[in-house]
Amino acid sequence: MTVAAAVTTFNRLESLKRCLDAIRAQQPPVDEIIVVNDLSTDGTREWLDSQPDLVAIHQSGNYGCACS
Repeated sequence: MTVAAAVTTFNRLESLKRCLDAIRAQQPPVDEIIVVNDLSTDGTREWLDSQPDLVAIHQSGNYGCACS
C-alpha cells in the first residue's frame, strides 16, 4: 500500500512547516507528500521549492482548498 499526504496552504508558512514536520515524523512514514500552494506571498513558494522530499504544486491564483 502507498500512502500520500496532501496539504493545501496560503500564506501560513510557519504553520505549514509545523504541519510538514508532523507528517514527516509519522510512523510508518508516508510515501509521498504533496503540497498545493494557493499563490502565497510569504515565502512559501521559495521554501517549498527547497524541500527535496515533497511535490509542490503552485496554483496561479488563490482558489481555496476546495478547488485544489
